[in-house]
Amino acid sequence: MKKLFGFDYGGSTFEVFGSNWTGLERLVVDGMEVARKRNFRFSSSYDFTTADLGALALRFDIQASQGKVSYQLKRDGTSVVESSVALQAPEGSSGTLPASTPVPQAVAAAPRRREHLVVWLALATKIFQSGKALKVVLAGVAVSGWTVLYSLPFALALTATLVFHEWGHLRAMRRFGIPTKGMYLIPFVGGVAVGEQAKTHWQDVYISMMGPVFGLVMTVACYLLYLATSNHLVGLVASVSALVNVFNLLPIHPLDGGRVVKALVFSGRRRWAFLALIVASAAFFAVSLQLGLALLTFFIVIGAIDLMVSWGQIASDQKAPLDRYGIVFSGVWYLLTIAVFIGIIILIADSKLPGSEIAVHILRS
Repeated sequence: MKKLFGFDYGGSTFEVFGSNWTGLERLVVDGMEVARKRNFRFSSSYDFTTADLGALALRFDIQASQGKVSYQLKRDGTSVVESSVALQAPEGSSGTLPASTPVPQAVAAAPRRREHLVVWLALATKIFQSGKALKVVLAGVAVSGWTVLYSLPFALALTATLVFHEWGHLRAMRRFGIPTKGMYLIPFVGGVAVGEQAKTHWQDVYISMMGPVFGLVMTVACYLLYLATSNHLVGLVASVSALVNVFNLLPIHPLDGGRVVKALVFSGRRRWAFLALIVASAAFFAVSLQLGLALLTFFIVIGAIDLMVSWGQIASDQKAPLDRYGIVFSGVWYLLTIAVFIGIIILIADSKLPGSEIAVHILRS
């Protein structure tokens, strides 16, 4: 881990350390760590309190291509320090530069080229670890794989369905002020929206349901457009979108439906309900294994492990629970959403649209 930069204010020394490889950042004041987190982005922020200075907020932005970092320290909402300095020496180097030391003008060409190479390597590493390059690679592999299995129009339709679904999760997280890191398409599996943990069980329910809700908006819009135009591809998009979202609403953790059901069980604070959820997962596993549904079996195993790990947490759960009205409302919302998706799948299949029967066969299996 290297020291990124440092400065003095109010008789205290502030230092920020970070690692390109692990993404770990540490904020140290007067030699004592006051905060740490994983961060693979070029910018970062910390809200913290010290005994001498009170509430503080530190924001900084790394400009790797220029080899510098800009930072701002606020105290009680007022900026007290703001500056740009050279980045410290990379990890593994023999020394460090003081944050305020200017870059020498008379530097040999070879060392300068080496510094530029280090900067660009750090930039490439940061971009990849920030997820941007990884997202592009995964999306390309996913679209290519689905194109080989089906067709390019179907692959694009499926990608749009997944992106719209995960966008709903991201919007819900941001509504509650939960930091997010975007969405990833996972080849031959689906997609995932990445963010920090919810703080209440209502947030768990809302975030889990907003993916299918956004998917429902897309599904209904495509279904209405299909009724108006009889376009084959639009009808299949509606059918596939409904099927994908129904799959996500299965009561199996970590799928959306499993997260909703787990939030309801934890809100009820009843061990017998939790045990029933584990038994239901075991039953789903047995059926899926018998039918050869490998992907579903995989999700059930992951969810069952999570549930068993959570067994001891149900009595000491720190998240604010749903009240009785919230449990009823969330349960009805969950079941009605599933019903609408299944209804659209059946309606499209009844129209004899070629290809739409696949969704019905999967539901019946």
